[in-house]
Formats: sequence, C-alpha cells, structure tokens
Amino acid sequence: MASHEASPKISPVEEARVIDKVILDQENADQKDENEAHADPEDVGQTASDQASADPKDENQASEVEARAGQESETQATKVEASPNEAGASQTSTDEKTEDETEASLADEGETITDQETAETGEGQEEILDISDIKEANPVDQAIAIMDHIYESGTPFFPKEQLASIAKKLREPYQNGDCFNIAGIDGKVVVFSLFNPVQIDSDDDEAQNANVPPGIMYISSVEMRMDMVRQREIHCASLCSVRLCHPHFGIPKVKNTQTYAMEDIHMVEKLLNFSILEWEECKVYRKVQRVLKTVGGMHRINKIIGFACGSISSLNRYRATRSTWQHALLLTVKATLERYNEGEITCYAQDPAYTEVDEAMLSKVGIKVLKDPDGLLEADDSSVVVACRPSFPLKEIIADNARPAILIWDRIGVEGRTPYYRNWSRNPDTARVKAFKKGYYEYKFGLDFIHFACMAIYSRRPPPRSAPQNAPLDDDKGA
Repeated sequence: MASHEASPKISPVEEARVIDKVILDQENADQKDENEAHADPEDVGQTASDQASADPKDENQASEVEARAGQESETQATKVEASPNEAGASQTSTDEKTEDETEASLADEGETITDQETAETGEGQEEILDISDIKEANPVDQAIAIMDHIYESGTPFFPKEQLASIAKKLREPYQNGDCFNIAGIDGKVVVFSLFNPVQIDSDDDEAQNANVPPGIMYISSVEMRMDMVRQREIHCASLCSVRLCHPHFGIPKVKNTQTYAMEDIHMVEKLLNFSILEWEECKVYRKVQRVLKTVGGMHRINKIIGFACGSISSLNRYRATRSTWQHALLLTVKATLERYNEGEITCYAQDPAYTEVDEAMLSKVGIKVLKDPDGLLEADDSSVVVACRPSFPLKEIIADNARPAILIWDRIGVEGRTPYYRNWSRNPDTARVKAFKKGYYEYKFGLDFIHFACMAIYSRRPPPRSAPQNAPLDDDKGA
C-alpha cells in the first residue's frame, strides 16, 4: 500500500541527498577559489595585449586578438559565478558555457539552496500538519492529509448517532431519485440518490421492480486511503466513511431462490443440529468453555451480538458448514455466560446474507436476527461481540462507540500475516484499534482455520483503581 504521510518529515533518502549537496558545495567553493587564483580576467587581458604589441605589422590582427581576450575574460567570469555543481564539472571540461547552460546552472543553485533551507527549518516535524501548508499539493495528497489530521484528532469515523440517523431514514418510504444526505468525516454533506434495482429473470413478462432498500457500505480508514491512492483522483464521497450502496445486479425472483439457498427448514435444522454436535466434540469448544468460565463472573452481560456469521441455508456446503459452526459458537457463549449472570441473555445476529429460512431457523433456537445497522447500535459495555472475518470495519466501529465486556473476533495484530486472513483492509487493525486492545486481557481461542480463523477472546480489564478478580491463565493468555 502506498503511504502518504501527512507530516512534513524528510525521508532518509532526502536527508542523505541534502548532506551530499552540502559536502559538494564545500568542495566546489574551494575549487572556485582556486579557479579565481589561476584565471584572473585582468591577467588574461594583459596577455592578449602583449601578444598584440609583439606584432606591430598587422594592427587588425592585434585588434582581433584583443577582442578574443575580452571574450575569454567574460567566459571565465561566468564560470566563477556559476553554481557549485557546474564549477565542479568545469575541472574536467574546457568547453565554453552557453547562455542557456548558465541559466540552468543558476536554476540548479536556487533549487539546492531551497532544499538546504527546508532541511534547516525542519523543527517541529512531529506536530500534526496544518492543512494550510499543503495548498500547493495535488488533490489526493490534500485529501489524505485532511483524513490523517481528522484521524489523529480523535474524531470518530463511525459515530453511533450517524448510524442511527441513517437507519431511521432508510426505513422511511422513498421514491426513485430521492436525495439522501450523509456527512463525511470532514463535515461536508454528500448527496446520494435512492432507487430500486430492477428484478431480472428469463420470463420478461413477469419482471418487475423489486422494492429492495439500498444497503450501507462502511469504509475503513485504510481502505479510504487505498482508494484515493489507487484511483489518483478525488470524488465527492472520498472522505465519507459511511455510504449508500445499491446492488449492481438484478434481484432474483422468489420462485428462483432455491438456486441460492435451501427452502426446506427441516433440512436446515438437521444441518445445524449436526454441526452443534460436531462443535461440542472438538478441542476448540473445550478451550472456549474454559476461558468463558474464567471471565464469565467478571462482567454483567445482558446481550450477545454475532456479526457476519453467514447464511445457514446456503447450498454451498462449505459456507453452510462454516455458518452453522459459528452459530453454534453463539449458542455456546449464551449458555455458558447465563450461568454467571442473573436472568436470560438475549442473543442477536446481523448479516445481510440471511434469508427468511435463516431467520425462522435462528429464531427457533433463540437467536434474533437484526437488520443493518441495528446490531451495531446494540453494542454497548454490557454486551458480547462475536465475529469471524467480517468484510466491514467492525473493529473500528466498535472502538469508536463502545467497550464491550467480551470480544470474540479476529486476533488483533496478525492482519496480512496469515493466508487465512483475506481482505484485511476492510477490517484493519488501525492505531485506534490497537489502543483499544490495551483495555482488554487476551486469551487464546484455539486453532480451527476451517470453520473460524485466527481468532482470540478479549475480556475487558477492570477500572484502574480495582484489581482484576480473575487474572488470565498463563497457558491461556495469548502470546
């Protein structure tokens, strides 16, 4: 990923370049003094006069010699006034400089002086860049500098109030072409257009508009930077972390949904029950049970929220198996933590891939399906968040808005270093996420890259004034 730093720091290459120029300037200054000593214009003129007087027979030849001496004097004076780089080159060259070459030398000298002044006035480079200092930069660098300035100032990229407002507006009736305003991270309003995608099918007579609302797209700070660098241009939503998105393909008809998902709820129930039995017999299940028993009594928990657990009715066997195992994890967390908390714990799940069959089956086992972004709005300090490789910046959203009691998600600090973690830029471990991690104990989840990923369990640390009731076990704490 190309990186554009917002602060005006001098890179090691630029610093070495400035040092080399300073050394070269000193050497050329000494050489200039030597050239002045060996090539005095008055001496050259005097030599030409002597040559002219030595031959009194031809006065015209003497005049030509004298004129040539004057030209040589001007040329030598030009060499003395040239830049240090040109003076050094003149040690091995006796060609006369043209007027254009002299101007180029003076231009190089001015550039060298400017670089030296920049190096000498580099005080306060660690401070946040003032936006007014990049007026002459290209639009991409300006936008990246603004984004870095806003990020370092601590401004949330995904404020809960904005998500709640967007959810409310999206559920109101609208017409095709209606405008929808969303503020970017810089406070500027971006206008999106609302429309309904067209339903496509082989039977054109039955094709009609599907009343499917647009979805919400969450852009991480890393992905926002990558988009600007890759496209090398700025558009109106470049600094907008929450955007509206519409399907770029036709919505399949209800009568063709069996192509994508199972419609028989009894088959889905059998698959889920079989996966629960397999899950409860594996080593990871026992590992998770042990950690939850250790940290269960440290917090008061009233809800569990699962994100991106997938559709359990998918006809893709691999995806369906992964999904059923992850929902089995939700049921395990719920059953284990209810032993240490008064009352029943509500379990939620949010994923746009859920079908009607999924909702019916999950509701039957005690999991309530939420629409986007209701699950994000439910996250608070008394909740448990469970997620496996989500394709949106869940870590940044949670870090901006809450401090859940327990987190069971992708381990922080291993992004991009394992082949099992794809699309890391969509849910990156940014500086805020790493600072957020410092408020949690980390426990090992166990190894199961088939059904989960490189995950970890995080338990929120108690306030600084009180000591933890249950310290992490040495063999459980993540390395």
